[in-house]
Amino acid sequence: MTATAIMQERPGAGETPALHNQAARKASGDALRKRIAELLAQRMDLSLSGIYQAMSGISPATARSWYCRSNPDSEQTLTEVERVIRCIERGELLRPGGDALTEADYAARPRRVRSAERGVRNYYDLATPRAIWDVLDYALEHESIGLVIANYGVGKTEAVARWMAKHRDEAVSIEVISLMGGHRVEFLRAIAGELGLDIGGTSMALFRRIVADLRATPRLIILDQAESLTPRLFAVVRELWDAVRLAGANFAVLAAPDLWLRMHGSRSQQLGAIRSRTWPTAVLSGFTREEMAYVVRQEGISEVDDEAFTLWHKAVGGSMRTLLASIDLIRSKHAGRKVTEKTIAGVAGFLWGMKTGR
Repeated sequence: MTATAIMQERPGAGETPALHNQAARKASGDALRKRIAELLAQRMDLSLSGIYQAMSGISPATARSWYCRSNPDSEQTLTEVERVIRCIERGELLRPGGDALTEADYAARPRRVRSAERGVRNYYDLATPRAIWDVLDYALEHESIGLVIANYGVGKTEAVARWMAKHRDEAVSIEVISLMGGHRVEFLRAIAGELGLDIGGTSMALFRRIVADLRATPRLIILDQAESLTPRLFAVVRELWDAVRLAGANFAVLAAPDLWLRMHGSRSQQLGAIRSRTWPTAVLSGFTREEMAYVVRQEGISEVDDEAFTLWHKAVGGSMRTLLASIDLIRSKHAGRKVTEKTIAGVAGFLWGMKTGR
C-alpha cells in the first residue's frame, strides 16, 4: 500500500484524530441546523424557541447558543438535537395542535413532572399584559419601534408568548441574553435564526440577509429582555428598522427600567437615535392593589388582614412572579388559616430575606 493510500485511510489525510473528530462534529452540526431550518419551513406552527424548550439533555439557552454557533458542536448537544428532531418528525414532540411534550418526555424530566402535577398556572388578564399587547398590536400595523418598560417579574415574557400564539406568521420573538454583550454577529445570528435564515457569515452578510427577508416578508421583530443591549447593538436595531420600515417590518423592544434610565440619562448618540424612533411607549409598574386582591382571591386565599395585605402588596412590588411564589408558600405552610402580618413577614424573610420592619 502506498504512503498516499495510508494517509487517506487515516483521519482527515494528515490531520490528528482530534481535528478529524472536530471537523466531523462540525459537519454533523451544520446538517442538524439545516434539518431544523427545513422543519421550520415545513411547519409554520413551529418556532425555534419551542424547539429549544423541548430539549431535555441540554438547557434552552445552550440550544440557542449552539444554533447561533456560539457554543461548540459537542457530542452531548448533537445527540440531544438529533433526538428532538427525530421526535418532531415522528410526531412525538411538538405535534401540530398538540402539547409541546409527550407523557414519555415528562417521565424523563422529573422537574417537569412536578410542574405538571401542580397543574397549569392561571393566567390573569390584567392591565399590564393588555398594555403590552396594545404596544405590540400598534407596532405590528404601524411604522414604529414599540417600547415597553416594566420591572422584572411583572409578566413581559409571558404576555409576549400569549400574543405570539395568535401572531406566529406575523412576528418573531428573540430573548436577548447578556452573553451577546456588544457582539453584533451574535445578535444578528439570533435574529436570523428566528427568521429561519442561514446564520453563517459576517455581520454585514447577516444584516443584508435579514433585510432582504424582512423586505420580502415583513414581520414584527420583538426583542424581549432588551435591557442588556449595548448602544452598539441598538445602533444595529436602528439601522435594520431604517432599512425595512417602508416595507412594513417593525420592531418592539421590551426591557427593565435600566434601559429607560440609560436612554434618558445617557449622552450616547446611538441611544438618542433609537429614543427618537420609539413610539408608542408603555412604562408599567405591575398590578394594582385591586388587581392583586382579585388574583389572591382567585388563587383560593380569602382571609387576609388589611394590614397584612398592605404589607404583602408592598413586599411583592407589582411582580406577578413574586406574588405567585408567595402564594405557593402560603398555601403550603398556612393552608386554611388567616393570613396575618406575621405570615407575610415570614414569607418575605423566607423567600427574599426581606425584613418588613414589623
